[in-house]
Amino acid sequence: MAGPGSPKGTATGLYRIGKTPKQLPHLDGRRRASVRFKKLVAQLAVDLGHEPSVGELALIRQAAAAICAAEEVEGRVLAGTATSTEIEELPRLANVVCRTIGLLGLNRADRRDTTGDLDAYLDAREKADTA
Repeated sequence: MAGPGSPKGTATGLYRIGKTPKQLPHLDGRRRASVRFKKLVAQLAVDLGHEPSVGELALIRQAAAAICAAEEVEGRVLAGTATSTEIEELPRLANVVCRTIGLLGLNRADRRDTTGDLDAYLDAREKADTA
């Protein structure tokens, strides 16, 4: 599914599939938001663990766009220049990102075990107290 001149299965090749000047004529690829969008698309595609289908690529691009939009609003909030409408938009953007990433199956909390073994913890703590 990679575009011409790009290796199959690489995030760069995947990104090229859906981006043409006709789709995003106002982005020349050099602006900070455009670079961040490309990196997010690549990272999310790698996190997926396999070559995304067209539908998965669309979801990846939507998630990346929502993340970029949220980061821009967060920057304005921190700078003190955000409007009340923008502040109200942040939870909506976060919801879009969470739902889209959930649809892709990229919930990081589900992929790693964050719970410890209580017995091992208590044994280690007992050894530390007696030492």
